Amino acid sequence: MTNGWGRDELEASVIAYISMLNAGRRDQKINKAEIYRQLSSRFGRTESAFERRMSNISHVYHMNGREWVKGLKPLSNVGSNVLRVIEELINENDEFSSLPTIDFEQSVTKLLETKNLPKPKGTI
Repeated sequence: MTNGWGRDELEASVIAYISMLNAGRRDQKINKAEIYRQLSSRFGRTESAFERRMSNISHVYHMNGREWVKGLKPLSNVGSNVLRVIEELINENDEFSSLPTIDFEQSVTKLLETKNLPKPKGTI
């Protein structure tokens, strides 16, 4: 896993994120700082690392056109391999799974950034 994040850390983060999302849907108060503290003590990363990871998870929800946790603005600064794993874990753990879109979205973004693309050949 890139940046040293193991699948178990990512899965714990996704499960905690889904729990926060579901609590928000029920208008329940969420103590995000406590969740970050628990994950930090479990895995030995800083609380701010888990907060940023939660914002990366928001990014995946956003890319899939789905609601994300209020207060966790989507951050796109995450590697494509980690994005794929996060999307997979969301689909495994969230009752509202969706079709994978990360690879497609990244391909489109890459093409949009490419200059001097050849014009498509049409038929006359």
